[in-house]
Amino acid sequence: MATELSDEDALAATIRQALLPQSFPFRRDLELHAGVNDGDGQTVFHDHVWLGNSMLVVSAVRCAGGGLQGALAATSLRQLLRAALTRFRDPKQALAAMSRAMPEQEFAAATACIDVGDGALSMASIGGAGAMSIPRDRASLEGGDIVWLATSNTIEAPSAVASLPAAGLRALVEPAIGGIDGGCVVAVLFKGATRTRNSATFRVANDANAIPVFLADMADFLARRDINEDHVAGLDVAMDELLSNTVSYAFADGSAHEIVVDLSLESGDLEIELRDDGSPFDPLRVPPPDLSGDVEDREIGGLGMHFVRTVMDDIAYGRRDGWNVLMMRKRIADGSVQEEEKP
Repeated sequence: MATELSDEDALAATIRQALLPQSFPFRRDLELHAGVNDGDGQTVFHDHVWLGNSMLVVSAVRCAGGGLQGALAATSLRQLLRAALTRFRDPKQALAAMSRAMPEQEFAAATACIDVGDGALSMASIGGAGAMSIPRDRASLEGGDIVWLATSNTIEAPSAVASLPAAGLRALVEPAIGGIDGGCVVAVLFKGATRTRNSATFRVANDANAIPVFLADMADFLARRDINEDHVAGLDVAMDELLSNTVSYAFADGSAHEIVVDLSLESGDLEIELRDDGSPFDPLRVPPPDLSGDVEDREIGGLGMHFVRTVMDDIAYGRRDGWNVLMMRKRIADGSVQEEEKP
């Protein structure tokens, strides 16, 4: 017979679950997998957050104390670490600031900052945690390198990138975390710097108020590359439609999420990827509207996706690693894409 959780245990379990970040999206430049194994008398968690459009910060943290008090302490540590990284943009300084701010809290943490644009890497650890790059001693990552963070330096890391199994990072992390009594591992595979001056990544909160901000940023991105407004007519309305539907219907849990939008201008094409970790939904399966007859007699629904299809030249959908991925392409007139961004 299952043992019923006490109120405190149930609250602690809820807090520990809330500590874990939004699932990491499918990306061309990075892959991330993390594992957590709570031990007696301690609380562990991992985190990832973006500082700007190109800097990914990943962390693995273990704090002394279990139950509700340990979960509350871990929550404080996570918020403190995020604030310190925003303030200092340096893992060593951020961890030192955490230690000064909570001198009575025993914890171990490993943090890495990865610039996805050029592969620049900075790492730090405290309290017996471990942070390393594979191959070791990388100041700048190259395609195929791995960043390995663990809440204990006794958690065995792979000895070389060549040992990466065909199954990917999951096959490295899960055996490592399963072999210990309490701890956390985060592994990041850097696939290579793919950012160019003609590409950008935007993160849009699942809040209707965030959509106009993104649309303004997208217009600025295109204007800085001398894209004539006539060549992208209707794009803002199409993106507004897609994002509004995602914000309104994709997230049933009521929690904060980010919708990721990649824009890339290549050889006269504007390529767009829109990703969210909401409920599985293929918008291309929305049936086309019946445009015959009087407007007042038509059924509601379908017009938005019909408009998106008319704006885009190509559109495709896939479900990858728990994320909805909508891939779109719009043809831009030849010669309209500038090679360099205006200063």
